[in-house]
Amino acid sequence: MNKKYRQFALILYGLFKYAVCLLIIIGFLFYPSRADSYKLFWKCISSSGFIQENRGVTLGQTATDKVGGGTEFYTGSYGFWYLDFIPEVCLNVTPDSWEIDTVNLMETITMATGEQLLVENCSNCHINLGFEFVNSLILPWNIGSLPGTNRFVIRAHFTESLTPPSVYDPGLDFISDAIVWADGERFGYAGYDVNILQSVYLWLQFISPTESSSYGENEVLINILGQTNLP
Repeated sequence: MNKKYRQFALILYGLFKYAVCLLIIIGFLFYPSRADSYKLFWKCISSSGFIQENRGVTLGQTATDKVGGGTEFYTGSYGFWYLDFIPEVCLNVTPDSWEIDTVNLMETITMATGEQLLVENCSNCHINLGFEFVNSLILPWNIGSLPGTNRFVIRAHFTESLTPPSVYDPGLDFISDAIVWADGERFGYAGYDVNILQSVYLWLQFISPTESSSYGENEVLINILGQTNLP
């Protein structure tokens, strides 16, 4: 299925010259989004080979069970179907900035309680959250899992409580230059299968480059994404 999503932008502003001032701003970039029906026609096959055909939108679960009040076991995609149901993805993120006072090269800055972002699922369906690095607009920087020359790290972790993460997993929490979705382990458990009208907290950790080939003001753009969760 071609999953579509709404986008949000995470923009970093900084003045990098040994010691830097950094401001992370959350911008909102809304795009029309709809998730197409996964299956419109579907069938269940009984243990004896009898086929029960149905029409409706299902999320495509594969299961083995008794269906339709019968006595035979059927296998196939059934249940959780909705006639003419179209999931719409919607996110609200507040506040819209994270201000960091001073950052040195090779320094780690971690959100403290009170700095976290609140992410609300305003969709009509369960969603998964994800991220994608877009670009560094001024300085020749890139993003990675480890800091290096002209390379910084941003780690993200979702929770359901106001207690910040005790640790950020270097292998699971880093934002990449490819779209990566929360899956129950990546970016913490709370970014996966977020319920309708449920809010989760987003915590960020920034690690500055070990060296930079140039200094000055910079802007880094990151998309915060939401997609329909398919069980």
